[in-house]
Amino acid sequence: MTTACLIADIGGTKGRFALVEQGTLAPRDIRVLAVSAHEHLEQAIRHYLAEEAGA
Repeated sequence: MTTACLIADIGGTKGRFALVEQGTLAPRDIRVLAVSAHEHLEQAIRHYLAEEAGA
């Protein structure tokens, strides 16, 4: 099992999410989500992770 960390760049209109594998600096599975589509940051994170689990 590989360990990955969630990284994010949250702006006023868009949130960019990605995973980074342990021991690397290269983000993977980058997704951009509209901030206005989520009431709270936690919802945006859950959305991203759900999409990744289904990918």
